[in-house]
Amino acid sequence: SKNKESSNCVSQLTNELATVTEKLNEVKKLMDSKGSSMTDTAPLIQIKTALQNLKAEIKTFDLRIGVVSHTLVQAKRLEASANDATSDGEEDDDDDISFESDD
Repeated sequence: SKNKESSNCVSQLTNELATVTEKLNEVKKLMDSKGSSMTDTAPLIQIKTALQNLKAEIKTFDLRIGVVSHTLVQAKRLEASANDATSDGEEDDDDDISFESDD
């Protein structure tokens, strides 16, 4: 009987050891995944790449804005000179639209 009690005790302790070992392995896996995600630089690289793309797009849009502004100024000058040429000696109408910029 003493042997049976010892055997039961050993069996119970073996089961507890297996449970604790299983929990330990789960915690180790969790710690490994947390550690690797902390040292993973992929998100940082993606952010840097996105910033570089945005800067390039901003430069492109600034260039387009400059071209459109220049074209608009030229069109205004051509229209003004055309109006001056056609209105030589004529009276100016009050309802003409002015394209003068505040630049």
